Amino acid sequence: MDLLKRINEQSQTKRANDVNDYAVFARPLTAKLLEAMNLDKTYTRGEGDYLYYEKNQNLQNARKISEGPWVTNLSNSGTEAIEAAIKQSQLHFKHKLIEISQQIEKEMNQALIKVQRSESKIERKILLKLKTEIVNKTDELKMTEERRSYFLHQLANVHDMDSLVSLIREINLLQLNQRPKLIALKKAYHGKTLGALSITSNEHFRNDFYLGDEFNTQTIFISAHDDLNTISEVIESTKQDLVFIASGPKGIVISKHSFSLVAGAFAEPIQGEAGVIEVPSQTLAILKNFSLQENFLLRYEFGKSAKQ
Repeated sequence: MDLLKRINEQSQTKRANDVNDYAVFARPLTAKLLEAMNLDKTYTRGEGDYLYYEKNQNLQNARKISEGPWVTNLSNSGTEAIEAAIKQSQLHFKHKLIEISQQIEKEMNQALIKVQRSESKIERKILLKLKTEIVNKTDELKMTEERRSYFLHQLANVHDMDSLVSLIREINLLQLNQRPKLIALKKAYHGKTLGALSITSNEHFRNDFYLGDEFNTQTIFISAHDDLNTISEVIESTKQDLVFIASGPKGIVISKHSFSLVAGAFAEPIQGEAGVIEVPSQTLAILKNFSLQENFLLRYEFGKSAKQ
């Protein structure tokens, strides 16, 4: 968070070369491209894989670059790429949760082995201790009120370690099966396929396809000018907790692991449909940092015109 704090402080002052913020988070090849582009330039037009801008009264271009499915992707390749990126983000999210659940099961199994080796009298004491810890921590757990109440209600019927483990696994499965969310910028335009519309906030485009807010709860729209604290609150609001039994310095304890429901974020460095508006590099840098921190896909896409 020290790095995030530094970025937030930098956003309070106008930098002559904001590309340095990008370089902190981008891979070397991307950083070189962004440095060559120098985002404070005025772009004149886009064609194919190129974005053109003027330098010394001559047209210059920067070619698109793709470094892999889980890093920054700069392109103007149409809605097909958006559809693929959405599917990739959801697939990656699923694989990430599988990996998290496997690690939790490993921790819990190691703790259970120690419990099973204990005498029955000690095991009962451990069970009582774990139930008490859950009750004391329930209010702090990031889950819906209904799920929290259900957890406490079922906990009262737990009388042995196997029942407790079964209940924890049931709650964790409910947490893991929640629908992933996407983050997109307001005023951005990505195309008129259903996937692209799901990350497009403009109701003028969405209403014709019956994609009002009530049918699109998986996308969180943020402003291109939101600061670190605002975006941090958005990420924090998507956090969920998994509970598990672990072996620690203080013996067998209840532990938790937080994960974000965000599967991907989509941003246009230049919002074409909104009037060829440049998104502050600071906003993109913050999104980049969170994508690394929470391990979700982040796609940068050159803006398109609604008339395309």
